[in-house]
Amino acid sequence: MAMLRFKKVEEVLGQAAVDGIKVAMIISDEGHIVAKGGGTEWAELAAALMNATFGEYKVSERFVATKPTPLRSLLFASEKVTVLCCSFIREEDAPPILLAVAGDDQTPYGVLYMKLDQLDKQLECTKFAFKLQAPVSTD
Repeated sequence: MAMLRFKKVEEVLGQAAVDGIKVAMIISDEGHIVAKGGGTEWAELAAALMNATFGEYKVSERFVATKPTPLRSLLFASEKVTVLCCSFIREEDAPPILLAVAGDDQTPYGVLYMKLDQLDKQLECTKFAFKLQAPVSTD
């Protein structure tokens, strides 16, 4: 996937970095940060945690689900960071793009869920641009 830089998207993500939220970001399922708002240190920590844990989720999903269903949300917690993510873009032939918010270990889960829901609604109109960047199958 080509790296996109949307100043307004990053501005919206940055506005979410309040009330205990350290970083908000759009991230690939492999942990690559597509866009972020908030602290770089927190983004790298959250991306590393998501990469390690989401990989396990993808593997287990094949054995549990009889048919793939869109990811509603996943909450990852470590001793330093708590990350909540959901599917932002889910195309049939492309890996998912995730929307995530992260806070420290004191950030209430309700705040994470509220911010993630707000961001998903605020960024709804940008999803088409991310879909344009998805790899196209030539089969």
